[in-house]
Order: sequence, then C-alpha cells, then structure tokens
Amino acid sequence: MPARLVLRAANRERTVDGVAAGTGPLGAGTTLELDVTGRGGVPAAARTVMLNVAAVNPVADGFLTVYPCGHPFPLASALTYAAGDVRAVAVPTEVGPDGTVCVYSLATTHVVVDVGGFVTE
Repeated sequence: MPARLVLRAANRERTVDGVAAGTGPLGAGTTLELDVTGRGGVPAAARTVMLNVAAVNPVADGFLTVYPCGHPFPLASALTYAAGDVRAVAVPTEVGPDGTVCVYSLATTHVVVDVGGFVTE
C-alpha cells in the first residue's frame, strides 16, 4: 500500500496520482495542506494515517511539524534537520475533518511524504 502523496522537489519522480509532484521546495514558515483521503488507497473514512515524511536539502536548520489541518498547531515537531540534510521520520497523525494533513517547515526545504497505512476507527 505505500504510496507517494507529495514530492516538493524538481525531479522526475511521480506521486501516486500526479498531484503535488515536482512543485519545488516548501518555503520557510509555510504550511502545506496535503489531501490524504481518497489518495494512495486511503479511504474517506480514515481517521489516522502513518506517514513517512522527509526533509531533503533544507537551506537552513529547522524542523517539520505534521498535524491534522483544522486543529491547533502543536507544540512539538515531528522532525528536526540541519542545512543540507536528508532526514526522514515515520509519523502517525490524525486526519483533519476535510481529509487533510498539514506539514509546516521552519526553513525552506524539499519535502517528500509517503503514506504507509491508515486506521478507520
């Protein structure tokens, strides 16, 4: 079931459905709203998803925070990185009421998100 949902990098890789592929890096201090339900085998009834989130070649030290869109911004990050790193982490997160997950980056970085599983209850 693993499926690539977003590839914020300018290269030839593809996402499972062509959405959010090759769109370039996520800007510093910005949040990506990522549709997860209805993509990559994740049903609309999914309440939680298991994501593999990677920061690739960030321009400065920073962090990624992953959380359900529509919920308050959490106080903890999911992944910290240093300039030039390639770092990834498995992140279980709830899905927002509209089927989205938000990914915030402190510094400009390429972001890759794969879904590996889901829970519907």
